[in-house]
Parts: sequence; structure tokens; C-alpha cells
Amino acid sequence: MFIGEVSDARSVRWLAAKARTHMKKAIVGSRTVHRFYTRLLGCAHDVKIVQEQRAYERRARACGLTEQTDNELRAALRERLGGRGIVSERACSRPLNLLYASHFGNWETQVPKALEKLGRVTCYSLTERGFDFDAADWVNCRHLLDEDLFRFVHDLHEREPIDIVLSYLNGLQISSETIRAIGSLGIATATFNLDDRLLYRGRFLGGRWTGSAAHAAAYDVNLTNSSASILKYRVDGGLAAFWPAGADPELFRPAAGAFERDVAFVGGRYGARESWIEFLRKSGIKVEAFGAGWERGYVKTQEEMNHIWCTSRINLGFSWVGASQAQTCLKGRDFEIPMCGALYLTTEQPDLHRVYQVGSEVVSYRSRRDCVEKIRFLLSHPEVCDEIRSRARQRCLRDHTWQVRFQRLAWLLGMRPSVEDSST
Repeated sequence: MFIGEVSDARSVRWLAAKARTHMKKAIVGSRTVHRFYTRLLGCAHDVKIVQEQRAYERRARACGLTEQTDNELRAALRERLGGRGIVSERACSRPLNLLYASHFGNWETQVPKALEKLGRVTCYSLTERGFDFDAADWVNCRHLLDEDLFRFVHDLHEREPIDIVLSYLNGLQISSETIRAIGSLGIATATFNLDDRLLYRGRFLGGRWTGSAAHAAAYDVNLTNSSASILKYRVDGGLAAFWPAGADPELFRPAAGAFERDVAFVGGRYGARESWIEFLRKSGIKVEAFGAGWERGYVKTQEEMNHIWCTSRINLGFSWVGASQAQTCLKGRDFEIPMCGALYLTTEQPDLHRVYQVGSEVVSYRSRRDCVEKIRFLLSHPEVCDEIRSRARQRCLRDHTWQVRFQRLAWLLGMRPSVEDSST
């Protein structure tokens, strides 16, 4: 097919996708070109994140907006919900009725299980309802998801009143009008976002932003894993709370076995990860890498992953956002690896100190050279490592399960007694 033969927009998108695929293969095929492209993309991501953050901080200062304390946020939510006739304290004496809406990625199986600790849970899966937001014609038919989700919630609410609708959806998938319509039924609405430093606004596609910004003001509360993003939601008319990911202690648990390696990394081979691993190896650090593109290949089961983490003296993490090596956010691994009682060494960043005692529960590095020095110190002090592993597991069991996260959400909405969460 030639460009001159293209007769519809769908064919144009197909050709563009093919071109991108060929370009990506060419880039990946040349190590020199790939590294240059990675640096270039990293710089672009740095600029985008920094410029957007500074713009929102300027607007926040002009409006007198700051990050709210938990009590301030709880009071603001009580006022917001009360404005719709929702007396949130009514639910404290009975199990909650919750609905969770998402496309259900591989890690999301932990969410319904944790929500069940609060009460009855109904799941709304985009895939099971027949929606594919990766389809070429998605923007033209996404209104069908809006209609279907609202009807689903409305009918369920008619049979048994829903207390909270929680979603992991962005502006590409759902509209702010649908969220507001659900809220008008007398239901508290919440969403959590784990990638809103780079993708907060996203692209402007089909009349709305594809990121979290599209519905910042529509949800009652926006839960973000980046404290820097809280001001964005507030400037855009929403309420937001610092709310990192969690880990299921039954899924991520210690595994028996002697140490089999000094340093392990589990994750895809992309961005600057390859050059960092090479630098460590050239510095005399023995690193085994697992995942797509690495010599050890995919990790097939959770049990195998737990075994790798627990039989590695040190587990390496990267907290970068996108292709950037300067911008960071918390990751799921920040809780999954310590939950296993394994030693975790990751990128130094401010939010890490909001969830751990850095140095005694997890360890951080500031540069490649610092990473090498930290690894050498830890390998030569096994007794220090043992103490860190023990404290990490204890901290995660106490503060960083998904159950603790959702208990805090219910408390913020006034639907549960006070809970302690050291991530605040």
C-alpha cells in the first residue's frame, strides 16, 4: 500500500504505526543510535516535567494553594461530600459497598483483595465489558464506555447503595462528565494515579486531555504517588492526597534459600538501565539482570521473582520517570521488594523519605559512583544488611500494604475511624 492509495484515516494510522515500529527496530538495532536516542528522549522528558511543574507551582503560589494536611483534606472532603447530601460518617458502623473500575493490569489483582477487607467489592473491568482503549478507533467510540459505566453504577446503586467508586482510569478512557454524574447519585468518587509526573496532562485528543488533568476536579479525591503532583490537582480544582502503591504480604513474602548472587535487577531492558548495569559491571560489581531484553530473560512466576529477590544480597531499583534520569517518583518495586524482606537499593528521591527511614530500612544512591560505593559497603557488611532486611519487612507489614492504603482512603472520606499511616 502506498500513501497515495490511502483512502481513510484508519489506514493512515496503520501506516504511521508501521513506520514507528520500523523506526524503533532501527534504533534498538544500533547501540550507538539507541543510546543517543535515549539521552535525547530523557532530556525531552526532563524539560517537559520541569516546565509543567514550575508552571503549576507559580499558579499555586498565586492562588495561595499548598499541600493540605490529612485533617485539612478530610475537612475539605467532608464539606464537598456534604454539598451533595452525602453524610460520610453513616458508613462507619457497617461494611462498605465499593466499586472498583479499571482495565486491570497484572498488578491490579491485589486491589480487589485489599478492598474486600473494607466490605463488599464489585469490579468493573474494561476488558470484560468489551472495551479496548488501544484500538485505532477508540477516541470515536469511547463515549460507549461512559454510557456503560454510568449505567452499570446506576443499576448497582439502585439495588444496593454504593459508598465509594474507586477507579484507575485516565482521561483517555473516561470523561469528567461521567465521574460527576456518578457522584451526583450520592456516591463518593476517588481515583489513584501512579504516573502523573510525565503524563499528568498527556495529549489533547478528541476534545480532552488523556491524562489525569482531564478529571482532576471531577473526582472527590485524587490519590497520587508523587507529592510534587499534589499542587497540580489543586490548581486544576481538585483535592489530592499523597498515596503511594502498596504490596500484598501474602503475594510478596520471604523465600528460603542461600544467597545466589551479589546484585540483582528485575525489570525491562530499556532507557538508561543498560548503561547503568554496564557501568556497575565494569566497576567490578557482579550484577544479574532479569526481564525483557536481558540475558537471564523473563521471570515467569511470582514465586520465582520472590526467590530472586530473597537470594540476592542486594536488589537494585531505578526511580526514574520515563526516559529521564533526573526526575523521579515512587515505584511498585519500592514496596514489593522490601515486603519480601529483601535488601533494596534505589534512586535517592524526596518521596522515599516519606515512606521509609532511608539508610536503615532501604538504601539509596545519588549517582553511578555512589551506587558502586554503596554496593561495596553493603557487600562487606553483611550484618548491616541483615538488619536492613528485617526492618524493611516490618515497616512494610505495618505501613505499606494495600489494605492500609485503602483504610486510609476510607478514613479520608470519613467512612472509617482514624488510621495511622507513616506515608503521610
